[in-house]
Amino acid sequence: MVTPEIITAVTKSTMPIKPTGIRLARLLRIWPEGVRIAAGLALGLALIWLAIPRTMAAFINLPGDPVLRAIQLGEPVTGDDLNGFIASREHALEWIDTGRAWTDLGLGYLNLAKQAGYGTKSGSIYIEQGAKAVETGLSKAPANAYAWARLTFLKLRRKDQNADAKNSLVLSLFTGPYERSLAPSRIRYGLAVWHRLNASQQALVHDQIVFLDRFDRRRLHQIVGNNRNLKVIALTALASHPERQAALRAALKN
Repeated sequence: MVTPEIITAVTKSTMPIKPTGIRLARLLRIWPEGVRIAAGLALGLALIWLAIPRTMAAFINLPGDPVLRAIQLGEPVTGDDLNGFIASREHALEWIDTGRAWTDLGLGYLNLAKQAGYGTKSGSIYIEQGAKAVETGLSKAPANAYAWARLTFLKLRRKDQNADAKNSLVLSLFTGPYERSLAPSRIRYGLAVWHRLNASQQALVHDQIVFLDRFDRRRLHQIVGNNRNLKVIALTALASHPERQAALRAALKN
């Protein structure tokens, strides 16, 4: 038998639940106006306080941003430009510690090393500084294929670091396997440490060779050159694409 008590209980259980936002709005209306103003002011100040470091870092980075764009576009930059760029990132790090600022630092030191000469004493120092900066940046923001590739190059320029460079290369391949601008350099790095890669890692480099052959066979041809071992690796990578393998073989003979 359905009693009035059961009907009341069922009705209450099926009543719509009031959204939390509505409850909060009603609660705020109950609070005195002065309390609401104080709470809003405190929240606003907290948000401003949290935004200050990022705002200041972005402002400090501004003088170095044109240099960064020039580097990325392959345009010439002077030593003074690079030192100013590095200074802007170091000062920005005093406000907020970000992985991007550290990897930018590494790029600055890498270009200083290039200008000084990788084999010179000062060039070696810049390479070491660049590697440490990029490593620090990647510890904070590891999903950066470009930074892992940059670290691979820096480690290859160190003495007796090929085994460590292999690990950076593999991480670059995992975090961004189909980055067009990275394919040529990653193939070069992979060929440089080929004897240190296991079969699955070599397969990743094979994939890069196939990828580059799709959109820039001429560049692949330049990388392989007249090196017999590199020719074998490149042709093996294209084994599952007979027509493209034949095209590359013909290009390598010319």
